[in-house]
Order: sequence, then structure tokens, then C-alpha cells
Amino acid sequence: MGAVRARLQIKAAERILEEYAWRERPLNNHDVDALQIEVLLYTIAAECRSEISFAVHSWLFGLSHDARMCFYCILLEIVENIPAYRPRLHTFEPPRKASYLRLT
Repeated sequence: MGAVRARLQIKAAERILEEYAWRERPLNNHDVDALQIEVLLYTIAAECRSEISFAVHSWLFGLSHDARMCFYCILLEIVENIPAYRPRLHTFEPPRKASYLRLT
């Protein structure tokens, strides 16, 4: 029983480290994809139990490289300061208003 629990804890820790690596990758590469920004927006919206009701994806593609990097850094700062026991894991699905799914 203890070995199974230890494996689950290791798996959870690996997933959390993967999440942090996913978040930091654009900063290390000095390049951010519009989809990564969209995912952070979804994370914030889900935490607020809200939704994004416009086509944010097409708007993000219209931003310059510097604007996308700046916006990503701002959103990343917000996401990393959401008080939680574990970080909220990223998802590519938009949140639904009034729903509160912890994706950890």
C-alpha cells in the first residue's frame, strides 16, 4: 500500500514539474505561441469561474512578438500567484461559466 502511494506521489510531482517546465519554456526560448497565452487565459478564467466569450485566438495572432511576450509574462505572473496547494495544470479546453474544475 505504501509503495503504491509513493508511486502516485512521484507521478503527481513529475506532472507538477512538467507544468512548471511548460510555463517557463517560452521565457527560455524568448518566443511565445498564441496558444500558450490562450491556455493561461483559460486558467485564469477557470479560476474565476468565468469564461472568455470572444475569439481570443484570432486576436492573439494579430499581436506582435514583443506584445505576445509581454502579455504572456503578465498572465504567467497572475497564474503563478493563484493561491493553491498545487498549481493549476494547463488545459486546452475553454472554461465554462460558473464551473469550477480543479485540474490538478
